[in-house]
Amino acid sequence: MLEDVLVRIWQSIILLALTIAITIVAYVSWLWRDANVIISQSELAVTFSGKAISPMSVTERVIAFNEYKRTWNIDDRPCATLIALWSDLFSSNETPIGATVSYSVTRMIFNRQDYSLKTGVTEFLISCQLDRSFENLSLLRHTLKYAYFGRREYGIEIAARSMFNKAANELSVSEAAQLAILLRAPSLRKQPDTLMARAATLEKQFNLHTIK
Repeated sequence: MLEDVLVRIWQSIILLALTIAITIVAYVSWLWRDANVIISQSELAVTFSGKAISPMSVTERVIAFNEYKRTWNIDDRPCATLIALWSDLFSSNETPIGATVSYSVTRMIFNRQDYSLKTGVTEFLISCQLDRSFENLSLLRHTLKYAYFGRREYGIEIAARSMFNKAANELSVSEAAQLAILLRAPSLRKQPDTLMARAATLEKQFNLHTIK
């Protein structure tokens, strides 16, 4: 009698576990399709192909170094964002790896109204699909096309022309460093001394350890 009860209990547990697993897989699959629709309807899908056409400029290298230097060369598949998240959770390093460029693009193309489990998972799945479909450089160029650099100026080309009277791909490391600093602190356009000091520090760091 006791053995029969134990068998039934184990059967119920296994059935419950399978039901939960199937539900989770179905839910994630639905969100994966939803994420794919969001990407396909975004300007990113129209503007960029999977592979960047022109090589990486000095300006893009400096900005990538400042914003994504610990994630830029993560080539693990299927999802660099997952690798970054896993490293942040389980690494003994006190400094988090931080967001990938794909996650930055995700925050641009996915307009969430609030934060919930569904939106969190959707953001993660969008980011993973971007990792699979686009090069980091293509994603970076998309972010820079709309980035804010202070003084009501959006887009790296507008900012480069306004500040240096040059195209963005013609900037020196010193000039690119200023734009990189403004990405995080656009209000420093009104504090040129502070901007120059921070840009000089970034330039030194970049010259010591650039990225590919």
